Amino acid sequence: MKFLVGKRAFIAVALKELLHLWRDRRILILVIFLPPVFTLLLGHAFEEGPLKNVPAILLDQDHSAASQKFSALLRSSEVFNLRPLTVGPGSRIELSANNLAAAVIIPSGWEKGLHNGDSIPLELVLDGADANTAPEIQGAVQAILGEFQSKALESMIDSLPEEVFDLGGNFPFRSGKTSPLRCLHGESRLPSSTIRT
Repeated sequence: MKFLVGKRAFIAVALKELLHLWRDRRILILVIFLPPVFTLLLGHAFEEGPLKNVPAILLDQDHSAASQKFSALLRSSEVFNLRPLTVGPGSRIELSANNLAAAVIIPSGWEKGLHNGDSIPLELVLDGADANTAPEIQGAVQAILGEFQSKALESMIDSLPEEVFDLGGNFPFRSGKTSPLRCLHGESRLPSSTIRT
């Protein structure tokens, strides 16, 4: 019984509100047009698109062949819009004063560290005012660094003498020049009952 009373009350209130909407055309217009307008407005405000033309600077303190190759990869990327900015040694980089979102710093000795195994990390200075874009910029720099490392590894493998690959023929697995992203697996020596599918 209470359910029927609740249902009748709900229908009565709904009819009353519909009559109010019908009588006051301004509210009817607001009820019809505001939801799509707010949907479009908020959808545009929180839109996630690819990161492009981020204003940034590149400070190459190493001036080596490796840093030039990495700089060329950064410049060819659509992510960054590298701007010239002269910064003295030991001086602060003012990102907001120069309308920048990031600064990539290649420290001196970077190439030497790549070759002797005592690597020196790149420095990335980000504008913390935009908490959404900063992680994306960091990810973009990491992706470009990964591409640089992949190309360096590929050129190192290509420069190996053929004798190295001939020696690989003596191992119980296949060897040869491959893409650094492709992994070669040896034959499984496990009995078929232990292999899970």
